[in-house]
Order: sequence, then C-alpha cells, then structure tokens
Amino acid sequence: MLRYIISIAVIDGDSGFPSATMNVNIVGSFVIGMIVGMSISTSFMLFICTGCLGAFTTFSTLLQLYKENRRLISLYNIFIQFACNILSAFHGYIIGHSML
Repeated sequence: MLRYIISIAVIDGDSGFPSATMNVNIVGSFVIGMIVGMSISTSFMLFICTGCLGAFTTFSTLLQLYKENRRLISLYNIFIQFACNILSAFHGYIIGHSML
C-alpha cells in the first residue's frame, strides 16, 4: 500500500525513467541500513528487512524496461539505483548505529 502511494505521489515524467521506483528503493535501503545499524534481535531484523522492506523495495522495473527494449534507460537505472541504494543504506546504518 505504501509503495503504491509513493509511486502515485512521484510522477515519472516523460523521460521514461522510473523515478518513483527509485525513490521507494532509496527510502527502503535507508530504513534497512538503519535497522541493521540498530543491532536489534536477528529474528526481528530479518522479519522487518526481508519480509516487510524486501516487499517494499524492488528492482523489477529493470526487467520491465529491458523487456520493452529500453536498454539504455535500463542500464542507467541499474547504475543509479545501485549507487544511491548503497549510499542510502550506509547513511541509514550510521544513523541507526548512533541511536544506541
């Protein structure tokens, strides 16, 4: 539900680049990093990160773009999301770790 609301709130525009999906993935990566940094119980962390946030974030747009022969946008999507998600998770980890 939250993923749907965010995807409606963020308009992709005419470029064809999936910015709504990218924003959802960046937010999800940040929260995953924050939860991991908080050093909470392993079972709770796995439930939240894998169960809830794993469903919230997705890279399925990559496959859709590739199937539509939009390979250049697909490649941009891979590199931009990878870099942004790693940085976002790292910053979330630092903030989560400092909360202890």
